[in-house]
Amino acid sequence: MPEETRTSTYEVLDHAASGIRLQVEFQRRINASLLASRLPFIREITVHNETGSDLPGVELSVGLAVDSDAAHWFACREEKGVPAGGAIHFNGRGRFPEFDILIGERHESALATLNVAAHLLREETQGEEKAGEEEEDVALAATVEIGAFREFLKIPGAWQSIAVFVQPQSRAVAEILKLASDLMLQKTGKGELDGYKTSLARAKLIAESIYQAMREEQIVCGGSPVSFAAVGQKLRPAGQVLGQRFGDCIELSVTYAACCEAAGLHSIVIFTASRAFPAFVAVSELEYSLALGSGKGFNFLEETVIDDGSVISNLVATKAIIPVELAGIGLGKRSLSFRGAAKKATDYVSSLSNELKAAVIIPQCRREGILPAPLIEEEPPLPTGKPVVKNGHAAELPPVKETLREVEGQKKAVIKESEKESVEAVAVEAVAVEPSSVPETPATVSPATEEVAVLPPDTEESVETAIDPAGQTQKAPTRIKKWKQALFDFSLRNPCSV
Repeated sequence: MPEETRTSTYEVLDHAASGIRLQVEFQRRINASLLASRLPFIREITVHNETGSDLPGVELSVGLAVDSDAAHWFACREEKGVPAGGAIHFNGRGRFPEFDILIGERHESALATLNVAAHLLREETQGEEKAGEEEEDVALAATVEIGAFREFLKIPGAWQSIAVFVQPQSRAVAEILKLASDLMLQKTGKGELDGYKTSLARAKLIAESIYQAMREEQIVCGGSPVSFAAVGQKLRPAGQVLGQRFGDCIELSVTYAACCEAAGLHSIVIFTASRAFPAFVAVSELEYSLALGSGKGFNFLEETVIDDGSVISNLVATKAIIPVELAGIGLGKRSLSFRGAAKKATDYVSSLSNELKAAVIIPQCRREGILPAPLIEEEPPLPTGKPVVKNGHAAELPPVKETLREVEGQKKAVIKESEKESVEAVAVEAVAVEPSSVPETPATVSPATEEVAVLPPDTEESVETAIDPAGQTQKAPTRIKKWKQALFDFSLRNPCSV
């Protein structure tokens, strides 16, 4: 593993007592995404035998306590001989599963205490009791910060953890791909999102269609988060980003990357000093193989993270990868077409290559076992209407007062027409009823079904039922009643009342 990873994400605690030196290599800040990125909480525990004599083995105890909760303890016993001046190593990967569960269940960040104690096993002499056991133990403790399970830490050496948040299995991603498929059908006559299988030109059209589909959702890009370079950030899933139509540069980047991955494209997430944006591989397998065979190419698809800014800039300059700027995905003057978004991101990378920090190759992360995080229950889209869009800009809506006047005028016109139809229908029903079937007393109207109707000013009736000269109650047709119920519904369900 690169030295940067060791120095940036891990630190080593060292303590010696009674001839035992204990070293613990662990992460001071840990969360679920780092664990899913194959970066274990405790990488290694080393116990050195400095007693000057050979020892039969080591007994190790490791505990983790969050806040005031009881500590979770693990005991590791290694009875392999430790020669004088030698050491025994405990690999932490997969050794502490309960720690991983405890860290992965955190919804909010919390402080925890890590306790590690080691004891060298000694051979007992016949007739003598084992003495000085407490003096032979060595222990150390450290404070650990456990982050929320959806927290992303922008730490050098742990860039690959962003791949955990790229979730192509999301339902929101499926909705975007449906729109992208419809756009591909309109452009090419085929709606398949088949990645690079057909041609490189079609793969680029797929990436463009995904951008346009997200653009039609009228998402507002919030730029870079304030905590981009300082602390961790809780990333919202794609369902919340699309439902609320708002996301920062990191959230939109992982959403676009997830759509590209689901459509069969090789997606990439690029980080600079102050922002992030997605990219996709834009070379065919043949071109890629020829470049590698000639010695001019760089096998970047076998790298999990590229942390050399000049290499990233060169890949963009040779059009091996195409970055996409998502700040122009919304409405207004800053709105950009796909070509404009790709050009703006390319110019940014070319001019500020010294600010490039890392490029995370998502397909290689998958091959190394860094899988998408399990889906959580996504929030449903907010019940807000979309603004009218013309040529990529929000159209101006008429003033509210004028709109209400138009609605009222339409209501009055429809009322007069409906009253005319109601009178005609009542007359037809009156002719069809035989005199013998007419009851002596008017039918009563149930209070539960009685409805108030707006009648012309020259009428004195205040109920919906019409009464003929003979005193018989006649009800309006069912379709007229339904129409009146919808007409006089002034709740938010009625679009005419908004």
